[in-house]
Amino acid sequence: AGALAFSLLGNHKLKVLHLKNNKIGDQGVEQLADMLADEHKLCYLKELNLAWNNFGHAGAMAIAEALKVNIRLTHLYMPWNGLESEGTMFICAALSENATLNLLDLSHTRAGPETCLVLSAALRLNDTLEQLHLNGNPLGADGGRHLMWGLHISKSITTLGVQGCVFAKEGPVADMVGYADVNLQHPDD
Repeated sequence: AGALAFSLLGNHKLKVLHLKNNKIGDQGVEQLADMLADEHKLCYLKELNLAWNNFGHAGAMAIAEALKVNIRLTHLYMPWNGLESEGTMFICAALSENATLNLLDLSHTRAGPETCLVLSAALRLNDTLEQLHLNGNPLGADGGRHLMWGLHISKSITTLGVQGCVFAKEGPVADMVGYADVNLQHPDD
């Protein structure tokens, strides 16, 4: 991944990079994050897919730091990685400083209610994120309440994917239907 990351610097033509299922791990993701955070702004990627790459907290922290300074990335896919709440919280917190990301996919990363709390605070400051996918995460009723608050204050979210998240059948999450283009799947369905 290091050689690939280095070769991306200064490449004006490559805008989309799909590295799905390459098992690059934390070290590979950290090298890609260094490229995304290049101080000379020589990385021209607009879309990066890191699904199924076997990375966790360390890789997520590196990507989060890159998101704070990257000026071009608009689509970031990170599903099916072991980020857990800690890693997803790093990513969500970085949204408060990011001004370019339009789509973020954190599906099936084991994010929990804590992630939604951090996310809802970041959405107050972020006005570019339009699509957020959290499908398949155990967010629970507390996570649903935090998401509800985040949607209420968000200036930009139009699509929220929460399919397969375990929410209460009634309550604030059920009220989200109609607010944004939300896909809800209840455990009893």
